[in-house]
Amino acid sequence: MTDKKNTVFAILFAHLFLLLSFTKILPFWPMFTVALFILSALSIYKKRFSFRINGASVGLGILTGILLYLIFAIGKQILLAIGLPVEEDLKELYSFVSPTQIWHYIVLTLIIIPGEELFWRGYIQPSFSEKSAWNGIIYATLLYASVHIYSGSTMLILAAIVGGLYWGLIYVWKKNIVINIVSHFTFNLFLLVILPLN
Repeated sequence: MTDKKNTVFAILFAHLFLLLSFTKILPFWPMFTVALFILSALSIYKKRFSFRINGASVGLGILTGILLYLIFAIGKQILLAIGLPVEEDLKELYSFVSPTQIWHYIVLTLIIIPGEELFWRGYIQPSFSEKSAWNGIIYATLLYASVHIYSGSTMLILAAIVGGLYWGLIYVWKKNIVINIVSHFTFNLFLLVILPLN
């Protein structure tokens, strides 16, 4: 199978599993975990990403994760100021995707967050970056957002677009998936645990 066919197959697989996860055909947390585990394994097998762990990459990941959280917090205040009814959407979204059990936090940290970065930024983005880095960022972001359509949440789709662009730029800038994983983890830590926006 050619690389292009592999990439198309991987994207279709991601859509199928996210459809099954978000539409509650199967339980969300187990299905989402299995999907990201398989997508991670595929990404590691294809090895299109650079993985360098050191103090600087962890520090930059933490800083960029906090910055993205602040962007989201300010964005929420702007949406409220212009009169958009985001409070109810956020409460509904949090009730659906927030971890509620210890094992949710464990798989979120060890499988889901690394899996999303390995797959979308480490595998899919380079697949579309042959002509330019911007092509890779745009296509990976749109595809990342497209799998969130099944959630039925406009807020989650917008969050995926903003996060996809942000983490796509970081990956192009530093070419180190460790920064993306730490950034994504830090962002989720603030968003879901330390200072939720709901």
